[in-house]
Amino acid sequence: MALDVRDIASPLSPNNLDAIRTKYDISDMMAMEVPNLGDRACNSPDGFITVYEVYLKCGLHLPIPLELYHIMMELGVLFARL
Repeated sequence: MALDVRDIASPLSPNNLDAIRTKYDISDMMAMEVPNLGDRACNSPDGFITVYEVYLKCGLHLPIPLELYHIMMELGVLFARL
């Protein structure tokens, strides 16, 4: 039987999110959630975007610039696909 990636849980936990928030100086005003089993980066809940930690390591700051968000929406580009 082949392994389905939707059956692999995220390694994140609420404690990880707290550590990430502290390490990258992410405001408490930014909502962060641990993905549920079966969640997909390309299908974020309404009002959310998917951000990989590597983006933060490369210097991305949250919240993302509003101009960048609008350009991505206009072009139909998902943030997780950058």
